[in-house]
Order: sequence, then structure tokens, then C-alpha cells
Amino acid sequence: MLDRERQVCAILAEIVGRDASVGAVVTASAWDDLRKALSAQLRSVVVLGPSTDEADLALVPGALRDHPGASFVQVTDRLEVETLQRAMRSGVREVVPVGDAESGLMAAIERAHSAPVQTLSSTERPEDASGTVVTVFGTKGGTGKTLVATNLATLAARSGIKTALVDANVWFGDCAAALRVRPQRTLTDLAGIAGPIDESALGSTLSRHETSLRILCAPTDPLEAEKIPPSVLTRVLEGLRRSAELTVVDTSSTLDGFTIAALAACERAYLVTSLELTSVKDAKLALSLFRHLDLQLDKVRVVLNRANSNVGFPSDEVSKALGRPVSYELPSDVAVPRSINNGVPVALDSPKTKVARALRRMVEELEAELLSAPHPGARSPLMRTARAHPAQS
Repeated sequence: MLDRERQVCAILAEIVGRDASVGAVVTASAWDDLRKALSAQLRSVVVLGPSTDEADLALVPGALRDHPGASFVQVTDRLEVETLQRAMRSGVREVVPVGDAESGLMAAIERAHSAPVQTLSSTERPEDASGTVVTVFGTKGGTGKTLVATNLATLAARSGIKTALVDANVWFGDCAAALRVRPQRTLTDLAGIAGPIDESALGSTLSRHETSLRILCAPTDPLEAEKIPPSVLTRVLEGLRRSAELTVVDTSSTLDGFTIAALAACERAYLVTSLELTSVKDAKLALSLFRHLDLQLDKVRVVLNRANSNVGFPSDEVSKALGRPVSYELPSDVAVPRSINNGVPVALDSPKTKVARALRRMVEELEAELLSAPHPGARSPLMRTARAHPAQS
């Protein structure tokens, strides 16, 4: 609830709070407080009170870009055509007259609550953009997201695919360290750009890896993350579609605004989990939330890391617990931590290991399924030698 009059906020909150299905109701009298509340929620409906003016409405589009799971409802003193048009142009989903708040506010909130899923699931790629975006995600730290992301990206780049890697873990990104890259610029340098982010801006910000991979690194200072709205990542990925054939996005272990933006934008999402019970539980919750946000489940592939670990949890039980098949199994290997310490992806550092072969197979199948167009100047096709668990949709 946002209104400069605290008493008005309290009245509106009381009306909404009567519905037992409603979660936490937060009131705010200033936009700074509202933004903090939105940052803590994946899905939320903001009710703008009767004191809302044009200055407030002008801030709505930015809030929607920064918080793609939010939607807005306005309560107004009088419902006039001009008021309705102004609200809708700003991105407000529903407008309710004060006199109808008792009977109509909850229905408007319910309609608005169902609307953001359309935005999240129907991201349109620009007409002049042809690149593919792949997101690596998971809801538990230490499962191997960065391992998968950095190896997929470097293998694709080594094979001749024009590839970019984006570290969207803005708080504690590890891609630069895993690849021994010292970034001169990071995602923070793009945060101040309004509108589309073009190839020139990206070119001056991306770091280079010896495989020809281009890397957009996370901030080197976690405090800088507060300066970066998730909408920047959306515009970065739109720009990279125009300049890269493949963009791989590494994410944090929380489903924050950056992870959701990456999942909404991608054609393929790799959910990385492991044999720990808590990791499988969190993966199941992530899939459930995927459904709740109406993101397309058919683009998700489950990756089971350290699949041969003897921890008392059979690997074949993972697919049963998740309700969908495990597409790829990456075996545990001492070569993995050694490669991380060396700053060289294991698929390049120890190419004959089983884990390297499994990672190569992931890239081969990704190329066959989503990157079917020939790549100018590409090197020889990747060796199709991996015989890991067969991929399934």
C-alpha cells in the first residue's frame, strides 16, 4: 500500500487483510520504502492510494522494469476517462474508485496478480536479435552453477561459437575468479545507461578470455549491487542477442530479480542440483515457483552434479523427487577443484575426464537443438564421445 496519508494506508490494508488468502500486507508512505518492500517479494501487487499524482505515476514504469513480478492497482477519488487513461499508460493494471474499494478492491488485486505472469513468460526478442540465451540456476549454493556456466561458455567459444558469459550473481559472482580474469569494468558500468544497451557499450565493458569468450563480470564490490536494477540485465541480454550467437548467464543461489529476469529471457534453463537432500528439496521448490510464475517449464533441463557420490541418496531417486527427468549427470572428480584452483575450466584443463566429456555433450546437444545455424569460421565440431545419462525433455 502506498499513500502519503498513513491513515488511508491503514484503511486500505484493513480491507485487503480481510481476505485470508492474502499474504503480508505492507504499507508505505514513500517510494523508497515501497522499493525495499518490492525487493523482498518475487510477486506482489502495489495499491496506490487516492493521493497518487502524476509524479507517482511517472515512477511506475521504472518499478515494473526493476521488479518484473510486481503489478499496480490505483485507488482514485473519482473514476474519470482521463484518470483511467493516464494510469494505464503508466502501467497500472486496475483503477478502482474509492467508493467501490470495499467491494471491488480485492477483485482488482486478484486480476492484477495474475497479470505479471504474462510479462514474465512472453519476453519478445527484438527483431534484429538472433542470439540464444541460456541461464544456469539453482536455489542452493555450492551445487556447481558456476562450474556448469563457465565450462559451457568456454567450450562453446572454443568450438567457434561467438559466446558471451554474464555473471548475474551481482553480490558474490565467481566467474571472473574461476576463469582468472581481472575485469577492468563490470555490470555496474552499464547501470547508468538509459534505454537500449548497444554493442559499443557492451564492447567496452566485456572482459576477454583466451578462448575468445567475452565476459560481463559481476561487481567487484558487493555494495555496488545496490546501484544495479534488474532491468539492466534484461537490456544487457537484449543487446548481447545482437552481438553473440550464445549468451550464458550464471546466477545467484536465490531467485532474486536478476535470476528471474534471466529465466524470463532465456531459451534454455539448466537447473543444477546435487545428491544432498536439502539440495533436491530446494530444486523441487524452484520448479514449483517456476510454475507459479508461469515461466515455461519445457525449457528447463535438470543437471545432477557429483552424481556418483556415495551419500546414501540414489541418483535415480532425484528424478522421482523432482517429478521430471535428470537430463545430465556430472560425476564427481578431483579434477574439478583442481581446475578451479588453476583458473581453467575442467573441460579444458582435464579434457579426458568423464566430467569433461559430460560437459562437452551438454554443449553439443545445446548446439544441435538451439544453435542450428552454421557459425562462420567455426572450428571442428566438438568430439561426440560422452556417453552420460541420455538427455530428456
